Amino acid sequence: MYQSRVHIGDAKNLGLIGAILILVSVAISFISIFASVLSLIGIILIFIAVFKISNILRDPRPKDYYLVYLILGIISTVVFLAGFILAIGSLIGASITFNPAEFIYGIGKAIAVLIIAFIISYIMLIIATYYMKKSYDLLKTYTEVDSFGTAGLLYFLGAILLIILIGAILILIGNIFEIIAWASCPEELRTGKEIVEKPPSREEIEPII
Repeated sequence: MYQSRVHIGDAKNLGLIGAILILVSVAISFISIFASVLSLIGIILIFIAVFKISNILRDPRPKDYYLVYLILGIISTVVFLAGFILAIGSLIGASITFNPAEFIYGIGKAIAVLIIAFIISYIMLIIATYYMKKSYDLLKTYTEVDSFGTAGLLYFLGAILLIILIGAILILIGNIFEIIAWASCPEELRTGKEIVEKPPSREEIEPII
């Protein structure tokens, strides 16, 4: 009677590369478009890694939770960008008007759109990182790498505190722990299922006469 072991080296490498790309995107955040693309690629690579591990372990929860994080994270970003574009449009419209009332209305509308977009995006980001935390907590259990749990918690707390500077710092530290977690991830995992050897049949034990 023994436990089977499964190889997850490919998933580990994908997750590590994805986490590093996210950190690089933060470092070059002054190039906003390129940084956003790098970050998205990194998150998708991590999702593929989690997807592979989930399938290998036959537990859909890690990949399902991370997929929710990925989808909500994208929607959160789109909502904020849409609000920002609409606000810019309102400001441009207000700046070319010669009516003081319309000018004030345009500025107020722009501010209101930004606030609403930020609130919606902020709430969705918190929910998204909560599901990321749930996914990483499961990976922590399976891989016995505590850094997964730490990374998920820091991302979640960072999202909550994002309205102040410490939130962004916590997310950055969470990304560093994310890299450490994937780098520390073992090449093989125990499935937790015991494989019992089939006992020999009576014909195999007793010689045929």
